[in-house]
Amino acid sequence: MSKKTLYIILGSIIIIALLVGVYFLTRDTIPTIEREIPTSDGSQPFGSEINPSDTSGRDDPFEPITDDGPLPLLRQITNEPVAGATTITTAAGDTVRYIERATGHVFDGNLSDILVKRISNTTIAGIHDAIWTTDGTRVVARFLSDDTIQTFTGALIDADIDLASEEFTTTSGNEKELQGSFLPNNITSITSSLDGSKIFYILSSASGAFGVIANPNGSSKKTIFTSPLSEWQVNWDTDNFITLTSNPTNGVSGIAYTLDTRNSKLTRILTDIRGVTSSMSTDGKRILYSESNRSNELSLKVRLRSDGSILSTGLQTLPEKCVWSELQSEIVYCAAPSILDPGTYPDSWYLGLVSFDDVIWRIDTTNGSTDIISDLERQAGEKIDATNLFFNESESHIFFLNKKDSSLWSLELVS
Repeated sequence: MSKKTLYIILGSIIIIALLVGVYFLTRDTIPTIEREIPTSDGSQPFGSEINPSDTSGRDDPFEPITDDGPLPLLRQITNEPVAGATTITTAAGDTVRYIERATGHVFDGNLSDILVKRISNTTIAGIHDAIWTTDGTRVVARFLSDDTIQTFTGALIDADIDLASEEFTTTSGNEKELQGSFLPNNITSITSSLDGSKIFYILSSASGAFGVIANPNGSSKKTIFTSPLSEWQVNWDTDNFITLTSNPTNGVSGIAYTLDTRNSKLTRILTDIRGVTSSMSTDGKRILYSESNRSNELSLKVRLRSDGSILSTGLQTLPEKCVWSELQSEIVYCAAPSILDPGTYPDSWYLGLVSFDDVIWRIDTTNGSTDIISDLERQAGEKIDATNLFFNESESHIFFLNKKDSSLWSLELVS
C-alpha cells in the first residue's frame, strides 16, 4: 500500500475518531465503551449470530447455523472494527487476541465457546493496522497523528509494573496495561519474524528507502536494506528471509526480492511483472504472486524456486488474501471473488473502489488442484471481502478480517 493511500485511509479514521471524541466530551460522565456483559466475569457474546438454520449433524459445511447447538463453522468474533489479531494457547485452550481500531482496547476470545473478554482498556484512538508477536504479549500499532504516521510498540503487562515513561490511558480492575514507546515516524511498511523476536520496517529517505531490523520494543536497531525505490511491501515469510515487493500499481512492472536477515544478501525472485504482489511459502520453496494484465484482470500464480516453473491457480485474487500452511508447506488457502468486477487492479481494491465477495479455496501447489472450503456469503448470510488471513497453531481454524467493515471472523476447517 502506498504512503499516499495510507494517508487517505488513516485520515478518514482520524476524522471518525474525532467525531466520536466530540460526542464523548459533550457527555457528563467519563466515556466508556457500552457492551452487553451478561456474566459476572466480564465476558460478552463471542460475535453476532450467523443466519438461522438446522445444525443437526453439520453435514453441509456451507449451511448457516443458528439453533442452540454446535458452534458454527463460520462465525463473526466481533462486529467492531479490528486493527490486528493473533492466536495464542492458554490454559483455557486456543484463544484469539485482537485490538480494536477505534479504541485500542484488547480482547481475548476462546475458540471452544462463544465468549470474549476485554483484557486491556488502554486507549489508543484511531489505529489503522497492528501486528502481534507470536506469543500475543506485544503489539505494534500504526495510526495517523497531525499528518504523521506514528507507530507505537507496546507490551501487555500487569498494572503495577512500569515499563516506559510514555503510556496511554491506564487500566482498572484486573485488566492489563499496554505500555511501551514509539518507533520512528512515517514507517511505510512493517512486519515481524515468525517467532516474534524481531521486527523489520521500511523508512523513506532522500535517496529512496532503507530497512531496519530491531527488537519488538524498538531497541538494537540495524539497517540491513537500502533501495532507490521509496515504497515496498514487506513480509517475514520464513525464519531468516524477508520478502520485499515493490509497491504494486496497475500497468507498472514490479520486482520482488528475498532479504537474508543474517547477512543482508538480496536475491531477486520475481521481475518485470505488472502490478505484482507476492508471498513466500513457509519453507521458502514457492512464491505465490499475482499480476494484472492489459485487460485489468488479476491472475494468481505460483513459481517454484528450484526450476522457475510457473503454475496458474485459475483464481483471480491477491496474495494479501491468502495464507500458507506451516504444517503442509505446499498448501495455501486463498479468498477469491466468485466474479471479479471491472476495475484497475490491484489499485481499485487497495483504494476501496471495488470490494470482493469471496469464496475460500484450498490450493495444492504440487499439482494445481483447488477445492472450495467455504462459500462465505452462503455460509455467513452476508458478503465478505476476506483479508489478513492467519491460522491458529494446529491450523484447525482460519481467521480473517472482512475488509468491508474490518470485523473479525473465524472459519473452522473440516477434514
